[in-house]
Amino acid sequence: MEELTIDTLEGISSGLLQIALLILAVAILLTIGVYHLAKKNGRDATVWVLTSLFISPILSLIILLCIGETSEKREERITNDVLLENKIRKMIINDELNAKDEELRESIICPNCKSPNDKETKFCCNCGTDLNDNIICHNCQKLNNRKNKFCCSCGIELSVLKGDLDDSEVLNNLLRILNQQSEK
Repeated sequence: MEELTIDTLEGISSGLLQIALLILAVAILLTIGVYHLAKKNGRDATVWVLTSLFISPILSLIILLCIGETSEKREERITNDVLLENKIRKMIINDELNAKDEELRESIICPNCKSPNDKETKFCCNCGTDLNDNIICHNCQKLNNRKNKFCCSCGIELSVLKGDLDDSEVLNNLLRILNQQSEK
């Protein structure tokens, strides 16, 4: 049998020291994990770090994983999730509305059925109304049916645009329109 020499004992103690340091490093890393998991779950991190030092970091991690987050933390997380979801929905809706608004700006709205039509369209694609039988209000630039007496958008009298009045009526209507605009 081999005799135990000082060199052999030093080799064994050196190996044991390395193993002990490795175990200590793993325990410290697990304790750091306990700390972060406790904070994430809304638990008192200091209490859980001390628990992991007295019991075991592995056991503390298992317990924390089993008990989960506090009800306050759960409510906070759900509230944040709902707020984020609503924010995303608003962004999506705003993008869709902007696209729809741009599409409507580039179209003619039928005065009969209110359907949007391309600017080049002569008849409404939905109801067949003659879109050329319309006039544009000089005040708000909205499309109105030629039969209307007043603009559907701004209320200004449209008869001056129709060309079926004599010169004195046109002048009187223009003066009345100018007075209406100056009163606003």
